[in-house]
Amino acid sequence: MRANFPDYPQQRQEDSCAPDPSEEFLALAWLSDDGNILETNEVFQKMLGKDISKLSRAEQAKAIGDPGFYELLNGISRVPTAQSEIQLRNSDGLVLWLQVSLVSQVSLKGDILMVAQDITDTRRKNRAAHWKLEALSQTRLVAEMDLSGRLVSANGHFKKAVGLPDDRLEEFLLNNMTTENFFEDITCEEAWRKLCLGATISGDFRFHRESGGDLWLRGSFDPVACDDDRIGTILFMGQDITRATQEKIDQDGQMRALSRAQAVVEFALDGTVLTANSNFLDLFDYELGQVQGQHHRMFVPPEDAATAAYVEFWNRLGQGEFQTAEFKRIGRNGKEIWIHASYNPIFDPFGHPIKIVKFASDITNRKNAETLGIRAQVESAKEAMRETEAQFRATIDVAPVGMALLDEDCRMLHVNAALAQFSGYSVEELLSMRLADLIPPARRVISEAQRDLLKTGQMKLIQMERRVLRKDGTEGYALLHISEQRSANSERIEFIVQIQDITERRMMDQIKSDFVATVSHELRTPLTSIQGALKLLPLPIAKGDQAGAQKLLDIASKNGDRLMRLVSDLLEAEKFSSADMPLSLGAEKVLPQLEHAIQMNTPYGEQLDVSFLLDEVDADLMIRIDPARFQQVMSNLLSNAAKFSPKGAVVRLGCEEREGMILVTVSDQGCGIPESFREKIFEPFTQVDNSATRHVGGTGLGLNITRLLVERMDGSIGFENLALRGCQFWVMLPKALS
Repeated sequence: MRANFPDYPQQRQEDSCAPDPSEEFLALAWLSDDGNILETNEVFQKMLGKDISKLSRAEQAKAIGDPGFYELLNGISRVPTAQSEIQLRNSDGLVLWLQVSLVSQVSLKGDILMVAQDITDTRRKNRAAHWKLEALSQTRLVAEMDLSGRLVSANGHFKKAVGLPDDRLEEFLLNNMTTENFFEDITCEEAWRKLCLGATISGDFRFHRESGGDLWLRGSFDPVACDDDRIGTILFMGQDITRATQEKIDQDGQMRALSRAQAVVEFALDGTVLTANSNFLDLFDYELGQVQGQHHRMFVPPEDAATAAYVEFWNRLGQGEFQTAEFKRIGRNGKEIWIHASYNPIFDPFGHPIKIVKFASDITNRKNAETLGIRAQVESAKEAMRETEAQFRATIDVAPVGMALLDEDCRMLHVNAALAQFSGYSVEELLSMRLADLIPPARRVISEAQRDLLKTGQMKLIQMERRVLRKDGTEGYALLHISEQRSANSERIEFIVQIQDITERRMMDQIKSDFVATVSHELRTPLTSIQGALKLLPLPIAKGDQAGAQKLLDIASKNGDRLMRLVSDLLEAEKFSSADMPLSLGAEKVLPQLEHAIQMNTPYGEQLDVSFLLDEVDADLMIRIDPARFQQVMSNLLSNAAKFSPKGAVVRLGCEEREGMILVTVSDQGCGIPESFREKIFEPFTQVDNSATRHVGGTGLGLNITRLLVERMDGSIGFENLALRGCQFWVMLPKALS
């Protein structure tokens, strides 16, 4: 936003002796018509830390050093006033950004008055905000829209998510992609009107993909103001939650399937009824509106609702403890009902209970038969109990998370399909196992002390995260919820366990941690060198030490190049993983390509005191490659081999025809690669040593990019540790006809 400056008189004020009050708070300078600074006030001098008017004309030009200032000065001959932003250097040599206004006038002090305002901090804050946005756009979906809803720009994540090609960017309109309920409680038009007035709207939003299907995004729409405070564009930033939303929809479908078979009611943690299905309402003879928002105690006999046991019952549920038993309940108009019910806490992804779902079966007839003491009816009631037990187990069978009933020794008595799918074992295999068999090193999950605390009621729930060993030998992570459980039909059952798969969450946490540690270490090292060199640079310059200054500049330049390579790796990894990489495949002779690769990497090897040796290669061998991308593959493999080899070592490069393919090998004399790391070596952001204190640098993207390039050229890549010492990476690419 431009500053409002006071108007200045155009006529000469030679007879004015009174001081101008504006000089006390405005930075002012008087210039000749050819741009020479004749005089400055104290505010201007304090701002620069020097009196620039005392400098020679050449020194003034060097201090300003901004061509835009002189362009602005030339334009003052055509208009009475002009404004712009310029750069000046203060007495410490630091660059200041000034917003200046030039006013033509004739006075004793000069022909042009310059009024200046220091906007350096504002510029730095704007640049910092821009950098933050750039950083977020690396992991978030970002799109900018004009006030009509038309897409102005979008990053690769957004375009990939909505399936939007670059050549149709300008055709995209927000209202063409949204569903009717895009903004939940207001129409799209009302929401857009609020955004254009400066409001921010955040939440979960649903799009229709152009290719079909729904796309769910979680994020916010934020108005972006122009310099004059008017809203210029709308910025969306968020993440793709389509998979999680679809999983929730699937779970809701499973819940609806249960609802058709049993009486189901959902409660808040305090016992307030949230909703109930028709089976429950028919059983208790109520309409939904008569129970919704009421407390569970409306179904409980008053003498039971007033007991401490009833309060404790809801306290346990609120802590996430599973409850099941037979209960006497009261329906409409005092109707007495007996039910067998299970109260199931539902947990959020972090293991916190969020609501209670109750499944109930009507056992009133069986209870009445027991009261009358009729043997036949008692036998029928026992059958009903068995059916109830079967229904309870059926509830476990269709649960969306892994569940199991355990005996006192934690042997599994009943398991569901979700647990079998997670563990890789069949249901029959799990029934012959203990829960501890899934948790390495096969230790007891519940200790004797914990079991005693559960039985005495001092502990309601055991919650823990454990590493799980699947049948195929792979590892996963699970969140376990274990509580005491006794079934009316099976005295063997002691515990019920819910096993929630959190493998993906743990993997994402680890990837995030490794990425932050790697990038922080790799960026901090060259930045520290650049910053140190630039801080020391004024000293040799002041002493006239040209060699010392050049050495510091070389340090800054080399580390700047290193930063550029790191950023390029990050950008290339994103481009290659999204298949946005053109290739130009053709037939090439192998030998010249390998000789060129060695020639290009020899200087790097000399820095590490490592040499490259090309084994004998058939000069007639032809290979089908993109030459530029092949050189990138060879550069990554050769530099890695040199980097991990000891000083004085020789890295060998070989090539041969094998089964109609061309096999290229790179052998080093390093310490080899641990076998445990074989499955991870080509993954992004991974190194054998991922710590921030490792001795060999890099983002962990080189081999990932190499694998992507080889596969795009219809090849394969791998490695083998050598018998004595070192490691050999191999690349297999198609042979080309002569």
